[in-house]
Amino acid sequence: MTKKNNTAATSNNTSNRGISAMKSGAYHNSDIEYFNISTPGNASLFGYLTAGRGYQAATSNGTEDRAVFCGGPSGDRTMIDYITISTTGDATDFGDLLYWSPLWITGTSNLENNRGIIAGNAYFENVIEYITISTPGNAQDFGDLTVGRRQPNATSNGRSERGIVAGGYNGGTTALNVIDYITIGSLANAQDFGDMSYNSFAPYATSNA
Repeated sequence: MTKKNNTAATSNNTSNRGISAMKSGAYHNSDIEYFNISTPGNASLFGYLTAGRGYQAATSNGTEDRAVFCGGPSGDRTMIDYITISTTGDATDFGDLLYWSPLWITGTSNLENNRGIIAGNAYFENVIEYITISTPGNAQDFGDLTVGRRQPNATSNGRSERGIVAGGYNGGTTALNVIDYITIGSLANAQDFGDMSYNSFAPYATSNA
């Protein structure tokens, strides 16, 4: 595979498969790749997104084997695609995000309860959106981040319902060190969790959930 950057990745939580979609250099790429997380080795081609793009967000509903890829700077910047992680093939249209131009966004989910969260916006807006991952359809408003920003990252503790959105850039002179938290199953604004050790935009996040 060619060198890539600005990847969006997720997994199906139960059968050991990791999924990554990304852009290639200056070009918006539609490749989806997969790999077995427990076995070191090269990635293989999974299929293609419905349109080439980068800077998108990804998440999954874990045990139900569906992954979604949201946004990205291609013609329609609100697009959401989905795949079945255990079955290679091209992505299918899922619906649309609520806000236009959502590149440099992030995503996470609460696994068992099937809710996907998308946060951040290229225009430094404080938006949080949600989808029901097993049911194709458009995203809806969840609430607000404590600070409008782009290029944060998110993770969750899975079945225990807490999501974290950390870092980002709000258009000022420096990156942010803020950490917000939400209860994924309950629509509401994010609350302050604490601070990162360093100001950072485009960090990466994961958990042991």
